[in-house]
Amino acid sequence: MKIGRLLLLLALIITGIILFVNKCTNKSDVASNGQNGPQPLMVNGYIVRTQDIDEMIYASGTLLAQEEVEIRNEIAGKISAILFKEGSKINKGELLVTMYDDDLQAQLKKLKVQKELAETTKERQKDLLSINGISQQDYELSLNQLNIILADIELIQAQISKTKITAPFNGVIGLKSVSAGANIPANTKIATMQEIDPIKLEFAIPEKYRPMITEQTEVNFTTESTEGIFTGKIYAFEPKIDLATRTLLVRALCSNSKFDLYPGAFANIEIPLKQVNHAILIPTQSLVPELKGQKVFVVRNDKAEKISVLTGMRNDSSIQITSGLREGDTVLTTGIMQVRPGMSLQVNVKSYSNN
Repeated sequence: MKIGRLLLLLALIITGIILFVNKCTNKSDVASNGQNGPQPLMVNGYIVRTQDIDEMIYASGTLLAQEEVEIRNEIAGKISAILFKEGSKINKGELLVTMYDDDLQAQLKKLKVQKELAETTKERQKDLLSINGISQQDYELSLNQLNIILADIELIQAQISKTKITAPFNGVIGLKSVSAGANIPANTKIATMQEIDPIKLEFAIPEKYRPMITEQTEVNFTTESTEGIFTGKIYAFEPKIDLATRTLLVRALCSNSKFDLYPGAFANIEIPLKQVNHAILIPTQSLVPELKGQKVFVVRNDKAEKISVLTGMRNDSSIQITSGLREGDTVLTTGIMQVRPGMSLQVNVKSYSNN
């Protein structure tokens, strides 16, 4: 029993010593913290500078052929020959397709013979009329017969002309849909043809920007299928604003002498409006959206301060501030979610490019 009490007493003494040491350590930490104070938050910042920038509209659009047509036959019949090479350049008036016309040629030959006979008859009747050998009615009947034959000849010639299909403009012809020797009904698609130099660019802009652009405004655009930046010039506007989107349809022309732009391609477009002098741009990540507007954190006297701002145009990496900031302010770019107004900060100023 004496040994058990001795062990219990020893355990109590050891426990007391441990509690005393911990208490002394905590007091030392509190005293140390009271002397040094809270450590400043490490953040990155950007010093605001003014610069001259071009105000731009960013839009998406589609490339269109300058002229586009489906080559179709006007009359039913058999294709005699296809004279074009698929995907080749074609000149206006070049013969593309011929159709069987032997029956029409035979009819035309017959009518020409009838025409010669009718002309001879008419001349004879005219001579007889001059000596009162026939009545005026007989002469008019022969004249009418000649006119009917002439009309039939014109009809057959018109039908023959439809058996020859020519190119309506200079351009590039596509893939054929039929083969020589095929019997096809009227209005069958044979191929497509497009004029792609110059090429059209079609896009829509918000209605508020219509007064800022003219028919001479140049636009820059890129496509997924071709590398490089291309330039076009606006030439026409749709006179009506789309009621569903409140946008205005616009078309521009772009040179395509290398034929490296294709109709139907998607285009990313930049339309310059005007130059803004002494504009303030900040990184987009610095902007804090709130219910009552937008704010940014700035550093003044090593303390965080929240500033209400008004914004202007923006791009993928930067946004224009039209009110609230001045040149020389340091805007926070990191630590924004942790910062509170009045908090001490240690700022690492980093360069920033809005290009």
